[in-house]
Amino acid sequence: MIKTREGCYGKLEKLLSETHSYEVPQIVKLPIETGLQGYLDWIDDSTPN
Repeated sequence: MIKTREGCYGKLEKLLSETHSYEVPQIVKLPIETGLQGYLDWIDDSTPN
């Protein structure tokens, strides 16, 4: 599982689909509706703006 912010998803999907060894890899987007605030902050701090 890869975690990222909404604004990064499009570029990430493109990169994964172009570089994955599977012809049709499973790439899905699931919303994070709630979670531990420290964890959500970590995602924001760990992904590009």
